[in-house]
Amino acid sequence: MTKLVVKHQGILAGNLGLAFALTTGCSSSMQASHEAMRPRVAAASDGNGWRATFPAELVHVALRSAAAYTPGEVTLNLDSSTPLTSLPNGTGAWTVQPNTADPFQGRVVFQDSVAGVIANPTSSEQPYLRTNGTIAAVLTVNQELTDVRISAKVNATGGPGGGGTSSRQGTMLRWNGANEYITCFADFGTNEVYLYAARSAFEFDTLGKQPAALDNRKTYRVVFEVRGQDSHCTVYDGTAVVADTGTISDPRIPASGIAGVMFELSQGKPEVPLEGSASEIESVALLGRVQPPR
Repeated sequence: MTKLVVKHQGILAGNLGLAFALTTGCSSSMQASHEAMRPRVAAASDGNGWRATFPAELVHVALRSAAAYTPGEVTLNLDSSTPLTSLPNGTGAWTVQPNTADPFQGRVVFQDSVAGVIANPTSSEQPYLRTNGTIAAVLTVNQELTDVRISAKVNATGGPGGGGTSSRQGTMLRWNGANEYITCFADFGTNEVYLYAARSAFEFDTLGKQPAALDNRKTYRVVFEVRGQDSHCTVYDGTAVVADTGTISDPRIPASGIAGVMFELSQGKPEVPLEGSASEIESVALLGRVQPPR
């Protein structure tokens, strides 16, 4: 497989393990505005976590690839990044599919019609070229937590039109508002589950990688927990465990930060336009003995 050398620049350009200077020897940098990518609206919270609800459609958004969703229990900040500018673009869009019977089980969806990168057959050293499509999209809530569990159902729509997804989707913890965070990914392009740790604008690690027989038309629950410097990522199909990274001690992750959900291009299929969806998103502060997810 071609090695992808990733350059992280700015808040969302590096969130993105694929903030693509995509090749060995590609040195161009993407200069993002940190202020432009910071969450825009503070969310009310009691410090014990939060729960995302989706009681209404997303409306009155000038740029649909970056928005604040305010009708639910907490304000959700919705952002995205293109590899050309590290900013949101006009081709991708966030949408909300509400569930009036149970807003917790509504769905948030990001989809782009344009690939974030395209194959470059003329160069073996630079196998992909950046485009104005999206490489990553992230949902966050402005609440800083230390020890926390976040869970979400990902691939909640079964991919575009129910035809299957090729992106990686997961829950993110301890994003420090810059270039440091850790994500638990179910990667539908590689059929793997792993922790993805961003260390800085230029450094990242993949931890605890596990093969997983993922059906890209199915919904999976991703449960990610950080206590101290110990991380644990588990993916469930119903009540059955699909993959479990085990507990991984990582002294380099931030001491605290915010939580959210992240969608990124898969390293296995980076040329497929980004798409991701999630429902039943919940962040819980860990107090005392950890209980298994219900």
